[in-house]
Amino acid sequence: MDLKYVSEKKLLMIYGLMGAIISSIICIITTYFKCKNETPMKDIYDYICKVKYNDTLYFDNFNAFPQTFQDKDRLIIILKTVLGIIFFYFNKYFSILIIKNFTPVHLIFSFPVYYLIQKIILIVNTEVQEESFFSKNRINYIKYKFSLDVSGDIFSSIGFLIYLEIIELNFCKLNYNLRRKISERADDEKYGYLGIEDEN
Repeated sequence: MDLKYVSEKKLLMIYGLMGAIISSIICIITTYFKCKNETPMKDIYDYICKVKYNDTLYFDNFNAFPQTFQDKDRLIIILKTVLGIIFFYFNKYFSILIIKNFTPVHLIFSFPVYYLIQKIILIVNTEVQEESFFSKNRINYIKYKFSLDVSGDIFSSIGFLIYLEIIELNFCKLNYNLRRKISERADDEKYGYLGIEDEN
């Protein structure tokens, strides 16, 4: 965008075209390969094989799409698909705008914040519901793992805020190489060299 002056809309069109081609190729290939329910790979197959066609699970299958839209809830499925496309488009478009107007680090910084908000919603939802997410014992030591995960998101968010110089550490000369400080030193040297006192 900076060097070749490619617009964000053109980048998004290329991104969408490449995604459509790659997804179509993968869908065509996986239409002819069933998911094997073998013991060593059972967890992986259960995780990725979600499409059911003729009582057989597939990673993806073109033949399953007409059956999906024949369901009694087809209007809801169509609405969810259309809204999903629209929101996905805006998500990618605004991500490119963040990279264009700021830096890729600003976009990376949004990920831990997003996951932290998700976890806060999970905690609130758990408190509201009668059956607690943490009491189901799906995962061993779930409370400890969850608390470590949340603390990791919090620490990474603080780290990104320091890296982006939104939070300044004004001790032990940790603020010496901040953009603001470098700019101030440059102004002092410039006005000092010219023999002019800085008006600011």
